[in-house]
Amino acid sequence: MSEATIESLEKRIEALEQKFAERDAPKKDWRRSVGMFDGSEVMKQIDDEVAAMREAERRAVREGRSE
Repeated sequence: MSEATIESLEKRIEALEQKFAERDAPKKDWRRSVGMFDGSEVMKQIDDEVAAMREAERRAVREGRSE
């Protein structure tokens, strides 16, 4: 094989490797954020407050009034 052929094969292989690397790169989407606040005391407080507000709204609707 001539040197030019080996160089051209190397370039082709590099191009293919680059395409595969781009294809397999992780995509940015919402699933990356799942679990990022696990164990956070601040998020637990926020969740508790929101749950309390929702329950108060449910109680108000059951009692026939709106807040």
